[in-house]
Amino acid sequence: MKNTSDNVRFYSSIQKKNIEFFWYPYIPFGKVTLIQGDPGCGKSSLIIKLASIASSAGTMPDGMVIQNAFNVIYQCIEDGAADTIKPRLENNGADLTHISFITDNDEPLSVIDKEKIISSINDTRSKLVIFDPIQSFVGNSGYGTSVAGSREFMNTLISIAEETGAAVVIIGHLNKNESSKDLYRGLGSIDIAASVRSVIQVDRLEDNSNVRCIKHIKSSLAPEGDVFGFEIQKTGYVEFIGSIDLGQEQESIIDQSRKSYDTKSSLAESLLLDSLYHVDMKYSDILQLIKKNDISVRTLNNAKKSLGVSSIKKKDGWYWHLTIDNEASS
Repeated sequence: MKNTSDNVRFYSSIQKKNIEFFWYPYIPFGKVTLIQGDPGCGKSSLIIKLASIASSAGTMPDGMVIQNAFNVIYQCIEDGAADTIKPRLENNGADLTHISFITDNDEPLSVIDKEKIISSINDTRSKLVIFDPIQSFVGNSGYGTSVAGSREFMNTLISIAEETGAAVVIIGHLNKNESSKDLYRGLGSIDIAASVRSVIQVDRLEDNSNVRCIKHIKSSLAPEGDVFGFEIQKTGYVEFIGSIDLGQEQESIIDQSRKSYDTKSSLAESLLLDSLYHVDMKYSDILQLIKKNDISVRTLNNAKKSLGVSSIKKKDGWYWHLTIDNEASS
């Protein structure tokens, strides 16, 4: 190999590293993820639910079970720790011995306090770090007002994630420009959405304001995930509904052609037809059924769309319902 200066390094000397995920493909470890949405849409409720799942080895919206509980740092200035955050965590089944926050001794915490944040992550061995909302932790970085400030701020967050290996999740509000693309609606510079590896948007459904949907609008490390729904109960408990079909146009031609030839898809459709022909079935029971038959959630969701299965709310939770021909014509 030719001699080179100390300023140059060949990619052949780099050891490849696989990306691991807290929730595939939505939230990767060692990277920064943005969850955005309008005020009051349920962003904080969603991340509190996800933090609770991480702390208690619970079940994710797609049925994936966290094998081992891990520690979480949840930073939130807008809500009170004693009267709001702790009750909401408890109501969602969190193990509070696994969830902590960094205390403000002299002045409010800022992301610019990089060493303090890294030290706190390492001391607690936290694998998930949340800033809710991110606008409260900008310090004097110029976030939202200057491109240079936003880049410096985001570079610090990226460095924190890379150095600790933790999944860093920032919660952000949307601007009022509803005519622009979802990816461009976050408050602040477009550099923020450009620099994170994943962007999740939380919206209310137009035909059911009590139901929110989780849309994966950017995914740099894996294919974009399905749209999932959830409902926030009066106690603050978040209940996942399952996948939501926001339009047939979201399904690519490739996905449609694969569905025709995929034996797993045919099996999933048969299972749904057999299970739902005479009775509605609880979503959690459906997840258990597909696990026994080695069917992925994505394949299940494709089968759901193909058969026209809908999600309905009952007293004890969300169920899947199959509309059969004689029912549709009655």
